[in-house]
Amino acid sequence: MDIQIVSIQFENIRGFYNSTLPLDRKTTVLIGPNNSGKTSALRLLDWIVNNPEVETLDGLKELSQSAQKLLLPARTARHKARRITIAIKIPDGRSRRRFGPDENELVHLRIGVSISGAVRGFLKLGLPTRGENRVTDPLAVELLKTVQRAFEVIYIPSARDATSSDSTEQLQKLFFSYLRKQLDHSGLQGGSSAEYRATKGAVGELNKLASDAISEAINQIFINVGSNLYESAKPDLEIGITEFLEWFSQKSFIRAITGDHDDAGVMLSDLGSGLQSLIMLAVAQMRLNDIEAIPLLIVEEPEAFLHPSSERKLAQLLFSDQTEANLIISTHSTIFVDESKYEDLVCFDGFNIIKPRFYGPDRESRHSINSYLLNGAGSEMVFSSHILLVEGPGDRNFFEALRRRLSHSGKFGEIDSCYVLAVGGVANFAPWMKLINDLNSGPQNPKRFLVCPDSDDIPSVKRGLRDASYSLSAKLEADLNEIGEDKRAENWDSWKEKSERFALAGHDVPLLLLAGDLENTMLSECSLELRQKINSIASVNYESTPALLKGLGSKTVDGSGGKLKAPWIRTFIGSEIDANEISASTTMILNRWLAPDMSAKKFKKRLLEYL
Repeated sequence: MDIQIVSIQFENIRGFYNSTLPLDRKTTVLIGPNNSGKTSALRLLDWIVNNPEVETLDGLKELSQSAQKLLLPARTARHKARRITIAIKIPDGRSRRRFGPDENELVHLRIGVSISGAVRGFLKLGLPTRGENRVTDPLAVELLKTVQRAFEVIYIPSARDATSSDSTEQLQKLFFSYLRKQLDHSGLQGGSSAEYRATKGAVGELNKLASDAISEAINQIFINVGSNLYESAKPDLEIGITEFLEWFSQKSFIRAITGDHDDAGVMLSDLGSGLQSLIMLAVAQMRLNDIEAIPLLIVEEPEAFLHPSSERKLAQLLFSDQTEANLIISTHSTIFVDESKYEDLVCFDGFNIIKPRFYGPDRESRHSINSYLLNGAGSEMVFSSHILLVEGPGDRNFFEALRRRLSHSGKFGEIDSCYVLAVGGVANFAPWMKLINDLNSGPQNPKRFLVCPDSDDIPSVKRGLRDASYSLSAKLEADLNEIGEDKRAENWDSWKEKSERFALAGHDVPLLLLAGDLENTMLSECSLELRQKINSIASVNYESTPALLKGLGSKTVDGSGGKLKAPWIRTFIGSEIDANEISASTTMILNRWLAPDMSAKKFKKRLLEYL
């Protein structure tokens, strides 16, 4: 039967409260922090397809200890239903109608778990109804068996060992497949190959030799018993080609020669972890060609043990059309995200599953734009929960230097999951805001972000907000216009002051303005000691803070700025600036970015204490 798994919903199973894993695509890439549910989802999918306990899911028999350990939640369910619901698409209408499809022509197969007394499992069809019994529906059993016949899972865990029982089994299956293709012609039409004839002859000769040897033993047995009790005896021995090849595959091993230092070859167990990992993945991919069912290749952290160049090569191979399987991976690798597509991503956060916003055919270009943004810096951004969007590399280096210094204290919440990204100019904020909001699709918003442009191009700031689908209130527009007007009128002090005060207005948009520009935001409270350090490392000699600001490129002094814009100088400033020299504008930005739930007073106190 032609069949497709569209999604799997987990309710009070393991750490999940109520989350749905979408599987309606050829490639699915699971991303998220450690202990967020990725591995649990993969193991549950493997259990569903490879579950040998179908007959025990009758609502009467107790589940095995391994099944209980897998299914029972870590969280307290408080008498709520525990179940897995599999949404299935069956193209054939007659077959589909047997299982009671919903209005979207999807069939729902439910695996329920009861913990009243013994832990039992039961199977149901359709969506749950209040007060339903826990008696297994025979049609649900039939459908689960159909799913298991239709799919075959090859599961590769993150802890990879080429000598483990699972790895050995996969390798033996691959060897057996190739042996049968080359040496066994049983049941095939057409002329037999020379290899088959030679194998058949060799197996026949082995059978004869073994039979002769065993016959001698049998005759001696019956001589000892007494010849009057029997007339004759002979061995019952016949090993077919298939049995012989199966035995041969079990006795076949690999010796790898990796260079002159081991020209005699080494066993897989003696190879490096990275090479063992690549060999296992290659074996799994080769086996896909021999699977008659629909193959599901599940790989936990394919990047494990690999050099970045090998990561990229493997990612390109897995995501290419050469992979003849539905691929599901979990990853913490920026390289794998970089090589994937936006529509492949599924985000996990605290056992919540967030499917990024999907656009219809009329807006597929949005998918492409998001995929392009995920190349490079965007691939690191998706692993972050607090994101600061700034204009250029100098802005990024300054704020990242401060973040690193504060991260050592351990007093600023989730600071290690904070990320600062340079978008390349004020006109480029909107696509990034759209991408983050698309990744936040759904009731949860795991990614908080803050946009921090210079305040010298207010029209572009407003345009970016509108392009990212933010509404501008009359108060917000008026405040921005005032800042823009001061800039145009060259009221430099008022321009800087209003830009800094903008953060205090409480506008309902993720926007804070730099106090004019980055240089003024960094150094408006600059001490003589810091100025001298900057002069020394940059080989310049600015005798006042205004002169330093202007030399570094700030236009907040008189509208013109110098050319000392090297990003590494901004890193130096962020690394050396004292807490007492950090401006109010910088403090507000750090507070909103690194610890948005911490009060300004508490944040300032900790800043002075730990920076």
